[in-house]
This record gives sequence, structure tokens and C-alpha cells, in this order.
Amino acid sequence: MPFFAQNELDLFRRIQTIKYKMPTKCDENDDDRTISPAVQKLIRRIFIKDASKRITAAEILEDPWIKQHVGDRIETKATV
Repeated sequence: MPFFAQNELDLFRRIQTIKYKMPTKCDENDDDRTISPAVQKLIRRIFIKDASKRITAAEILEDPWIKQHVGDRIETKATV
């Protein structure tokens, strides 16, 4: 989880202020698999406090990393 705190109150404060720790590894037990700069950039765009500046779900689906690694497995459907 990106947000970690010792207690629930501090956790909620961190979420409200978008105070998180960027992961650098996929798995702390695997030294070889790091989080790529492209994924870090996407995470930063998702965790922008100002909603008018935050990436939308549609923009996430258009992100180059998502398209390259997940694109074929995502089926988008417009619902009304």
C-alpha cells in the first residue's frame, strides 16, 4: 500500500495530504525487479491532490506504460 502509518488517524492524514512513499522495488525480497520510471510517473499522476490536475481513468488507459503492458487485457466499454 502506498500509504502507511502507525495508526488510523495518521493514515487518514497521509491520504488527505497525499503523503506517500514511492515504491522502488516490485517485491522487497527480489532485488532485481525495480519499479520503472514510467510506472513511478504514472503513480505520481494518479496521486495528485487537486482533482482538476489529476489523471483521469481514461487517461490512465491511454498511458504508454499501461498500453504496452496491460493494453490487450483491458476491454473498455462505454456505459450510459
